[in-house]
Amino acid sequence: IADPALTLSTPDWLWVTTGMRALDHAIECAYAIRHQPISDALASKAIALFLEHLPASIRTDGAERLAHRGHCQAASWFSIYGAMNTRFGLSHLLGHQIGPKWDVPHGVTSCITLPNAMRFMANLAPERFGPVAEGFGIPFDRSNPKPAALECADRTEQFIAQFDVPKRLRDAKVPREELSQIVGPIVHELQHNGVVDRPMTEAEVLALLESCY
Repeated sequence: IADPALTLSTPDWLWVTTGMRALDHAIECAYAIRHQPISDALASKAIALFLEHLPASIRTDGAERLAHRGHCQAASWFSIYGAMNTRFGLSHLLGHQIGPKWDVPHGVTSCITLPNAMRFMANLAPERFGPVAEGFGIPFDRSNPKPAALECADRTEQFIAQFDVPKRLRDAKVPREELSQIVGPIVHELQHNGVVDRPMTEAEVLALLESCY
């Protein structure tokens, strides 16, 4: 049911973090190993729509607010289309373990993990960031894709920064000394799902979690 009027009673933090989860879907569909042209196009459109409409969807009123929320609902649908084929990536796997371990809502984990997961992937597979860059309006040089891929991560972090949501693991009351407890499960899920181009070591996963702290 895509009716923006039904969303008006949603608390802003929940609306924003839900939108951020959908942004996470779009980005990780686009740079997924199994990405495909249809999901690439829709992911790019979803990113552009969220950048334009998610902030306004909580900062406007009346008919304007409803219109922005309708665009966000469309973006959410675009972001998930094809996901059963592409699967998601590193940000989602981190969230799978952070959320239940320390009772951090799924959308909040995206606010925390997505920029750092993007930086890792930008170093590993920058050539797959074309649709993400397109969504952000960032020029993308296929012969030298890494600078644009890293800029996508920076722009994502800047976009999240404008909202009153947790942005670091410490903001979500995650104990730093307990981070090592989820490293093993993350490595196991990475091995099982094959969503990163090469195996990650436990040291790499812990370093990534530390970067989110």
